[in-house]
Amino acid sequence: MSKAFRDSKNSHAVTLSDSEGSLVSRVSKFLADKSRFFASLRMTTLVYPILFLGFVLRAFQFSTNPPGLYFDEATIGYEAFSLLKTGADRWGLSLPIYFVNWGSGQSVLYSYLSIPFVALLGLSRFSDRLVSLFLGVLTLPLVYVTVKRSMGRNAGLIAMLLLAVLPWHVMISRWALDANLLPFFLLLGTYTMTRALSRSASRRSIVLALLPWGAALYAYALSFTVLPILLALIVLSYRKTILGNWKAWGVSAILFGILAFPLALFLFKNYFAHDTMGIERYLPFGIPLLLTNRIQYVSTPIPGRWIDTFFFIFSGFQQGDYHDSLVGNAPILMVFIPLCLIGCAYWVKDFRVSKRPDLFLLWMIAALPVLLLVDANVHRFNAVFIPMLAASVNGLSRLARALSRSSRARLVLATGVSALVALQVFLFVYDYFWVFPELPEYESAFTKNYDRAIEQGIALARPDEPILLQPGLEYSFIFTLFYTSYPPEQFHREVKYSTDLSEYWVRSFGRFYVGVENLPDPQGEFTYILGKWNPDPCPNPEPAAETRLWKVGRCEGQVKSQR
Repeated sequence: MSKAFRDSKNSHAVTLSDSEGSLVSRVSKFLADKSRFFASLRMTTLVYPILFLGFVLRAFQFSTNPPGLYFDEATIGYEAFSLLKTGADRWGLSLPIYFVNWGSGQSVLYSYLSIPFVALLGLSRFSDRLVSLFLGVLTLPLVYVTVKRSMGRNAGLIAMLLLAVLPWHVMISRWALDANLLPFFLLLGTYTMTRALSRSASRRSIVLALLPWGAALYAYALSFTVLPILLALIVLSYRKTILGNWKAWGVSAILFGILAFPLALFLFKNYFAHDTMGIERYLPFGIPLLLTNRIQYVSTPIPGRWIDTFFFIFSGFQQGDYHDSLVGNAPILMVFIPLCLIGCAYWVKDFRVSKRPDLFLLWMIAALPVLLLVDANVHRFNAVFIPMLAASVNGLSRLARALSRSSRARLVLATGVSALVALQVFLFVYDYFWVFPELPEYESAFTKNYDRAIEQGIALARPDEPILLQPGLEYSFIFTLFYTSYPPEQFHREVKYSTDLSEYWVRSFGRFYVGVENLPDPQGEFTYILGKWNPDPCPNPEPAAETRLWKVGRCEGQVKSQR
C-alpha cells in the first residue's frame, strides 16, 4: 500500500472520527438537556400532588368538622348577610370600614369577601367558611412561588409541602375568623414586593406591589403594627432600588395610601377625636366609634408576656382552646425552631454580603412586636408563622448544602426531618378527624347542634310566644340571628340593648329575649333554649328536646330566678 494511499485513508478516518465524536456530543447534549427538562417538569408537577394533599386535609369533613360554629364565625357570617341585604352592619352602620361587633371592633375583610358566597348559597356554616377554604388552598401555590423566587425551586416545594400538612394552617383554613386571612395577604404582598424589587421589575409590577398589603390592613388589626415596620425596613434596605424608579414607587405609595386612608380616619376618631367628625357626612363609608379598642392589645408592653410567649412557642403553640390549639404539632417543633434560627442566621450572613435582605427576614423582624407586646395566642401569631416556616426551609436547605460532602449526614438529615413530618401528619390527622369530633370540649367550643336547638325551640313555641335565650354575650343572640337568617332591617328596628365600658349587651329583639329578667312577663308562658349547664328557668319546666349541650322546653307559672 502506497504512502499516499495510507495518508489519505488515515485522513479520512480522522475526519470520520471527528464527525462521529461531534454527533455523539450533540446527542449527549440533547439527552442531557431533555433529562434536565424532564427532571424540571417532574419537580414542577410535584406541586399538583402537594396541592391535592393540602386540599384534602382542608376539605375533608369540611361541613361537619369543626362541628358547629364559633361565635366569631356567626358574627362574620351575619355581618356579610346584613351587608348583602341592607348595605350596613348589624348595628345599622352603612358600609363600615371596621365593625363595632361586641363593642371592641372586628376587621371587615372576611365579611365583605363572604358576600358573594352568602348571596349564592344563603347564610350557612358552609358558605361562612368558604373564604377560609379558598384562601387557605391558594396559600399553598403562593408560598411555593414566593419561596422559589427567594431560595429556589426545591425550597419552594419543601415550603409548600410543610405548609400543606402544618396543623396551624390546616385548621385556619377550615373555620371563619378575620385573623385567618392575614397570612394570605401578607404573603401575597411579599410575593408582589419581591417581584417589584427585582432588577427587571416592570412599572406595572411596582405600581401594584403594595395593594395586597393595603388589603391586609382590613384583614386583622395586628397588621396595623406589622406593616408600618415592614415598609420602613424595606425603604431603608432598598432605598437605591426605590429611588431608581421613584415615579412608579410613588404611584404605588399613593394607591396604598388611598387604601389606608379610611383606617387612618378610624384610628384618629377612636384615639384622638372620640366623637363624630365633620368629614364623615361626605364619606361613602361608615366609621364606628368603639366602646373599647382592640388596638390597645398591641400598645401595652408587659415584659412578663415574654416568658409566656416563650413557653407558648415551645409547648407547640398550645393554649388550651380547642378552636385554636394546634393538635399534634410537637413532632415538627423539635426541628422547626432550631431550623428557623439557623435560617435567620444565614439570611443575616447573606445580607452582610449583598446588602439586600430577604423579605422573609424583614417580615420576621417586623413581626417581633407581635411576639413581645401581645398575649400569646395562636390567631395573633398568624402574622409570624409563614416567615418562620420560610426561615426553617432556608435553614434546612443551607444545612443540606453544608453537608454536601457527606452523603451519610445528608441522608440522616433528610430521613430525620421526613420521619418527623410523617409523624406530624399521622398524629394530626388521627386527632383532628377521628378523636376531636367526639370530645365534649370540642363540641362546646363550636356550639355543636345549637342550630337544631333553635329550630326545635321555634317549632315548639306558640305564635307570638316569647322565646328565652341563654343569658351571656357569646352565644344566644348572634347564633339566633345567624341560624334563622333574621332580617337585618327588622333587627335594626327591634333590638334593645345596654352598654357598659366595653361591650354591647343585647336584651331582646322580636320575640327573642336574652335572660329571664328581660322577658315581658316572667310569670307567663314562654319557650326556652338554654345550655344544659343553665339552671331551669321555672320550678316545673316541660322539657321537649335536648342534645349533649342544649335543652329546649316550655315554662308556665312562677319563674325561678337565674341569678
